[in-house]
Amino acid sequence: MTGDKTYAELEMDDPLRTTALNGAAVRTSLMTSTLAFGVAALATGAGVAGIFGGAALAMGGRRR
Repeated sequence: MTGDKTYAELEMDDPLRTTALNGAAVRTSLMTSTLAFGVAALATGAGVAGIFGGAALAMGGRRR
């Protein structure tokens, strides 16, 4: 669409400059939300592992 030019490479009066800026903003937002989803999944996994680990330690103490 912009001829493989980035936002900074387009001329100031080029009407595609706004389109390039909007595209870059949307792409950045999507990448940020993907990263946040991965961090949330990691935190959830760590919480589940902590629950199972705590349960295993609690049950191990009762058997003695």
